[in-house]
Amino acid sequence: MKCQSLLIIEKGLDDFSRIYIDSTHVYGNTSYPTDVSILYKLLNRAYRSFVLLKDFGFPALDSWIETRQERMKSHLSFISMNVGKRGVKGKVREKFKLMMRMADKNIKCFLKLQEEYTQLWESSDLSPEKGLALDSLWFKIDDDIHVAEYVLYYAENLVYQNIKLPARDKILSISDRDAAYIIKGQRNPVIGYKPQIARSGNGFICGYLTSRNCGITPQILTCLFQL
Repeated sequence: MKCQSLLIIEKGLDDFSRIYIDSTHVYGNTSYPTDVSILYKLLNRAYRSFVLLKDFGFPALDSWIETRQERMKSHLSFISMNVGKRGVKGKVREKFKLMMRMADKNIKCFLKLQEEYTQLWESSDLSPEKGLALDSLWFKIDDDIHVAEYVLYYAENLVYQNIKLPARDKILSISDRDAAYIIKGQRNPVIGYKPQIARSGNGFICGYLTSRNCGITPQILTCLFQL
């Protein structure tokens, strides 16, 4: 960017005497989420991670855990295809409740498994490379379980008590926690990120900030002063 700015000045395209700072939006790596879809994806990823533990000498999981995951998937499909339709609101609500009960059971099951497997994890005698792979998988399981607990908490609050959590406090993507629900002016809402951009009077980009989603902040001025 420094080289580009110098070239622009040398060619007389802009003298950067005027700077305009604004934010824009880019789409995140996620489809439009619902609480139950995020909950299912988190628990399904945790389940698949538990399955992978057998490659490190851990016991295989009971088959009924997979059966429960499949039932949750079936309920999620019904919800996705019927939410908002007339005449099925009660059935959709019951599927929500069934799914959340199953999610609660799987979370408790995963927490129990995690407790049982902790000693195996701590006493594992693996090569450094395989040990790092196990640690990475173990911490991913731990994170997914606890995030799923949080999603279940606010999903139950919505269904049973009609308490809505602000979108900024929700998990909107399981692949990128920085993705947020963005409303900018009269444009359509976007789930993604809000980078801050500084451009010159003639439209050349001369600074940017790609931190977590936020409004315009003085931090972007640091980027400009470094040019």
